[in-house]
Formats: sequence, structure tokens, C-alpha cells
Amino acid sequence: MKCLSGLALLFLFVSPVLAAVKGSTVRLEITLASDTQPEKFAESQLRRLLAKYNLDALVFTKKIRIASHVIPHSHPVLTLNTRHIDDDEQQLATFIHEQMHWYLSRHEKGTAAAIADLRKVYPIVPEKGPRGARNEHSTYLHLIINLLEFDGLANYLGRDRARAVIGRRDYYIWIYDTVLRDETNIRAVMTGHGLVLPSR
Repeated sequence: MKCLSGLALLFLFVSPVLAAVKGSTVRLEITLASDTQPEKFAESQLRRLLAKYNLDALVFTKKIRIASHVIPHSHPVLTLNTRHIDDDEQQLATFIHEQMHWYLSRHEKGTAAAIADLRKVYPIVPEKGPRGARNEHSTYLHLIINLLEFDGLANYLGRDRARAVIGRRDYYIWIYDTVLRDETNIRAVMTGHGLVLPSR
């Protein structure tokens, strides 16, 4: 009887804490470019994702802009579009991806060193989309960004689901394929320079 009381007491103390950390506590400053209905849907979607997942450790900029018909980008203001308002997993992946750009901007020395090492591993890479990024340097950078994106997704969706989500991307095709195929080698380079997914 005493054992059951102790367990019940422990549950009473622990369960509120678990409930409190379920969603994100960070407060984003979200602005809409045109205040259109799709942009409002995207804002509601993002707030719902923040309530569902604790993304606090992955938020490095709180200022978010939502604009229809733009390519998502990280700087100067993290900007999402309305392409994935009917696909929470893809929007979650995009949000994590752009936040990881801000994370790496705080680790410029390690990022530069990791890119130098990746150039040795992959001496020839696509220099433009849809297989690569904007240019050669950006393609190397995105080997790091996209693996961090995968790790972030895997934390919330599981590895198999994360692989399926980024496997459906129709841009950075060579980069995502390489991340999924050669994860161990890319991770070794990143870890060697202190580039790991932030955690609470």
C-alpha cells in the first residue's frame, strides 16, 4: 500500500512537469507579408507545431516572416512560404532547416573547417539546383544544414519518418540523397568540428 502511495505521489509531482515541457515555450514574433488567408493558415500551422513539439533548443531567431510565392530563406529574417500549409511534416522540416542556418552562423569557424574537410571527401559537387544549392560553397554548407535538419526531424518523427520526409524534397536533390546515403561520414566531419544538433 505504501508503495502504491509513493508511486501515486511521484506521478502527481512528475506529470505536470511532463505536460509543461511537451510544447515549445519560446514565443515567436511572426509577421505576414500580405496578410492573405494562406499566410494566416501558415501562421496557425506554425503555432500549432510549436504547441505540439518542444522546439526550444532549435530556435535561434524568434523573428519569422511568412510570405506566399517566395523561396524559404534564413536571413536577414527567417522567411517561410505557404507551400506546405497542408503538410505539417514538410513545414516542420523547413522551419528546422532555416533555424539551422542561424545556428551555424554562431559557429562560423567550425562551419568553415567542416566545409574544408567536406571538399576533400566530395571534390566535385553540383553547383546549382535542383541537385545542388545556389553555388558550390552553398552546396557544401547544405550537406551540414541538411543533416542537422534530418537529425531535428528524427527527434520528433523518428528516423524512418524523417528519411521519408526529406526523401520527398524536390530541391537540393543530390544533397539530401548524399546525406541519407553517407550520413556516417558527414556526421564524423561535423562532430569533429563541434557541429551537432543543439539539445535542451
